[in-house]
Amino acid sequence: MTIEVQKRGAVSVVRVAGDLAGKDGGKFLKAVTDLLGFAKARVVLDLSRVPMITSAGLGELVRVTAQANTQGGRVLLAGLTPFVGGVLETTKLNSFFEVCPDVDTAVARLS
Repeated sequence: MTIEVQKRGAVSVVRVAGDLAGKDGGKFLKAVTDLLGFAKARVVLDLSRVPMITSAGLGELVRVTAQANTQGGRVLLAGLTPFVGGVLETTKLNSFFEVCPDVDTAVARLS
């Protein structure tokens, strides 16, 4: 898995490529939680290059989103692949996350 962080104004865009399976040694969690250390952080997780997600990966998404919510920040998911979108729908987590069709829409929503 690769993770790239890009700033777009006050919004951080985290581009994730590869499976989100919790097998990255905490790389994903560290990258996102570091961004959430700022007051009212606004983060977009670009999942358009994530072909597969496991329960561990779902747990990481829930954890960072819950952390943002408790700190007055927001995390939006963008560009879900069909598999990831299907998993969120099946687990009913699609109502927990804010989901946008693409990064530009998500950034606009947070700006």
